Amino acid sequence: MRCPARVPSLVALALALAPEAASACAVCVDSAWGNRGFGWPFVALMLAPFAVGAGLVGALAWVIRRVPPGARPTTPP
Repeated sequence: MRCPARVPSLVALALALAPEAASACAVCVDSAWGNRGFGWPFVALMLAPFAVGAGLVGALAWVIRRVPPGARPTTPP
């Protein structure tokens, strides 16, 4: 059963005109409903590089710990 081309357009129009959909905007800093939706996404984007870095350091530490002690290269005196 095929959906007419007008149905997705009407659904998009209905969602665009709904006042609840306007409060879901992540960049609406000064809206009538307050500063919702800007704080947590901003914090998550600020912490993302630190999470990636911590993951890389953790993976490197895990690989280094798995190397047997006899297989590690010795440093010259």
